[in-house]
Parts: sequence; C-alpha cells; structure tokens
Amino acid sequence: MSAAVNSWGFSVRDANITIWKGPEGVTVRTQYSDGSFVTAAINDTPGDRARALDLGYRTPEGLPDLGAMTLEHDPMHSLYAEARGLVRSPTLYAVAHGCDGQHNETACPCHWAHYPREMQEREEGVILALCRALNDPSSVWDPHINHLRVEGRLHPLLARARKLLRER
Repeated sequence: MSAAVNSWGFSVRDANITIWKGPEGVTVRTQYSDGSFVTAAINDTPGDRARALDLGYRTPEGLPDLGAMTLEHDPMHSLYAEARGLVRSPTLYAVAHGCDGQHNETACPCHWAHYPREMQEREEGVILALCRALNDPSSVWDPHINHLRVEGRLHPLLARARKLLRER
C-alpha cells in the first residue's frame, strides 16, 4: 500500500501554484498563463541544509527541514510579487523561460524576463528574509524586508503565506 500524498493548489495573480507533499518529499510547481512553469523539489546539498537551518527550517530533532523550505520558497516569490502589485515574480518568470539575467534579447522569448541579475539577487534576498520571518517573528526587522514593514504590507503578506502554505 502506498502512502498518501497531500496536494493542494492556489493562485496568486498569474501564478497557479500546486504543491505535492508526501513520503518521497515535496514538489512545488508554479505555472503561468502562457504555459511556462518552474518546478522545485528538495535539493539535499550541504548548502541547502545550511540555508534551511539559517532560515529556521528545522525538524523537531533540530535537523534541517528541506521539505518545509522547498514548500515555501517559490510560492513566496509569487506572494511577494502580489504584495508589490505585480502580476508575477519577475525572477521566477525569468527562470520559467530559462533566462538567467545574463542573456540577450534575441535569445530570450519573454520581455518580462529581462530583469537584471542584480534585481533577481535583490528579490532572492527579500524572499530569504521573508522565509526567515515566517519562522522567527523577530526577523521582521531584517533590512531586506524593511520596505514591506514600512509600507504596512509585511504582516499581511506573512499572514497570507501562513494560511496558504502552513494551514493544511
């Protein structure tokens, strides 16, 4: 008998997000209206284990919880974009189109993905800070997310993330 897989999905503007969580791990798929998509699965590397611990993703035994980190990371890009009033995350959309910020316009099919690498790195810093804040409320003072706190968007964004990602 196979173990049950818990799956659910939700939409955040142009992103349809589906999450599968089961005994084999976690898979997250973000699909856009043009058919492009990004699939995230657990990467069990020393760097990802260290990142999980740094962000507060721990099992009850204190080990890195790579599944929880995988489950929340990509959807947080879409939730952040929504909080900023964007249709989609420029970074995830660029990834969905194979654009890495080091391309030329003729090689990349999507105008939206022409998002400089520095901006992608900035967005990634914000996402990591948001994930940390989900696990440690004292992290809301992180300078990467100060703009959201000042604008009054941080706590609603974190509450929406908890509801969509953790209340299952």
